[in-house]
Amino acid sequence: MNKEKYSSIELSILCFILLNSTFSNVTINLFKGMNTSELLISLLAAFILGFPLIIIYKRNIPNDLTKSNILIKLILIINTVILTIFSLYHFSQIIKDILLPDESIYIIYALIILLTSFLAKKGMKSISIAANLFFILNIFIFLITILFNITNIDPINLLPITIKIEKIDFLSIIIYTISPLFLTYIIPINDNKNIKKVYIVFYIYLIIKILFIISILGNKYFSIITYPEITVFKTINIFGLFERIEEILVINIFTTNIILISLAIYYINTLVNSIKNSNKIIYIIPLMIFILLLNIKILNNNILLISNIIFIIINLFIKKRKD
Repeated sequence: MNKEKYSSIELSILCFILLNSTFSNVTINLFKGMNTSELLISLLAAFILGFPLIIIYKRNIPNDLTKSNILIKLILIINTVILTIFSLYHFSQIIKDILLPDESIYIIYALIILLTSFLAKKGMKSISIAANLFFILNIFIFLITILFNITNIDPINLLPITIKIEKIDFLSIIIYTISPLFLTYIIPINDNKNIKKVYIVFYIYLIIKILFIISILGNKYFSIITYPEITVFKTINIFGLFERIEEILVINIFTTNIILISLAIYYINTLVNSIKNSNKIIYIIPLMIFILLLNIKILNNNILLISNIIFIIINLFIKKRKD
């Protein structure tokens, strides 16, 4: 792993995908019930207050996680397992509801776990390469969504814009978006010099994306539907020839979740191997996650929020700073 080289662009793209990885599953629901003013204030506050975490993330030098205290390793493993389960659960539900309504959710779990485990077994470099390839595809899909939805945009849907603020939530936005970023601490790199630029671009992208969705759906409709992002896909009509292509465009959600889950499995495998080295662990971890999923009927997002907070705090304290 130490011999692998990562370009600044390669790492920047991976970090952008990780920042965006929880949007369709969790983060988008934070904006439901907010008016445009509350939404913008929440995003602006999250951007400003989250920036110090990005600076600390950038300044920290990798301190081999495999040499950490065993208790620290176990807590990090538990945090990452929780993140993986939430991502798998919500992502699988999207796949079932949109693409495979007649398929068993357990088969979908198994297929996603097999795919992500295969990528994780290939190593961190393969995950990074996949992220970069997926990024190109995601940009293409994003441009299609914007281009062929322009006529559906109605600025009135963004109203009312008022000074009356009743609901803001910047802490959850910070935690959900930034926590997956710390999975990259498993990579032995000295500096991710572009991370501040990536963070700024991500928030610009996030603001455009959420306002774009609301400007098409309207705040009330946005707040009551299960998958607002996918509903926007349904409104696309390409020259009257292709309609309802959300089944294809949902790949945008697919790619970010595949990268997140693959990296999480790789992360867990690396730490578990540092406790007890075995070439079979990479097979046991996915099986364990699948068994846990079999016994889960519903998830409380507060568990993920608390787990992610712990994950971030521990990562901030176990990293060595530059002199």
